[in-house]
Amino acid sequence: MPSVKYIIELSDVDRKTLQDIVLKGQAPAKTILRANILLASDKNNRKHMTVAEIADAYHTTATTVQNVRTSYANIGLEATINRKKRSTPPVPAKVTGDVEAHIVALACSAPPEGYEKWSLRLLADKCVELNYAESLSHMTVARVLKKNELKLRTLQNHNKMREYSQVDYEAFMLNVGFKTKLCKPRHPFTKGKVERLVRFVKGNFLAGQIFWNVTDLNRQALEWCDKQNSSFHRAIFGIPNEMHQRDCAGRIRVLTDSDVLREYLCPARKISFDGFVNYEGRRFGVPYRYAGPAVI
Repeated sequence: MPSVKYIIELSDVDRKTLQDIVLKGQAPAKTILRANILLASDKNNRKHMTVAEIADAYHTTATTVQNVRTSYANIGLEATINRKKRSTPPVPAKVTGDVEAHIVALACSAPPEGYEKWSLRLLADKCVELNYAESLSHMTVARVLKKNELKLRTLQNHNKMREYSQVDYEAFMLNVGFKTKLCKPRHPFTKGKVERLVRFVKGNFLAGQIFWNVTDLNRQALEWCDKQNSSFHRAIFGIPNEMHQRDCAGRIRVLTDSDVLREYLCPARKISFDGFVNYEGRRFGVPYRYAGPAVI
């Protein structure tokens, strides 16, 4: 058993700090253990204990008790009871800031000849080929792109989730004349007047609704939405229809017909091997001999 090398004499401030840690019980277990060790080691404590007694009382080892006492004598209370944060990770990061920058730059560039768009695996292989990293998985590339709010495929919601590659989406933004603004979730005032529109409709209209078919449900939904848009809402402090007419109607313009716009509105769909094609969330059957070709 190690010998007692330091005599612990806690100041009033340190003693009060340690007692608060023990009494509140909200700190990590190791922090509470170290606080108890120092309190029991305090020479001014009437219940002062030896190293062996402390180890037995708090179900730890004499070496741990001695290390805590030594640490307090050498580096003070704060560094003793709280675990020191590592300045470097235990395993060096494979993807540094420079590698991330190269990945993002590649994702925003034109794909190699013979490829229509960048894929995650293609980006990973290209980074290794250009000696940006010794090895790189496609999942690491995906995490980097997600971290930097860049995706190879951008999701657009219009009755169903449609996918567009980043290059196509950039072309669509330029063609229509708008920019995508990245905002934090659950912060509606950073992105517009209303958030969670679908949840609002589901929670206030759809639950318990009686309808005969989808057409009847859509008719009721339109009537309900029109009623809501004509009513005063405290969240936006106004009537949606009036606000839209005042703030947005003057900016509405007819979209110029173009290949980019047609591709967005009517994307090509591939007929499955069993003779089905998806459109607006529904599957339509066609003769199976047409399986494979893309249709518009």
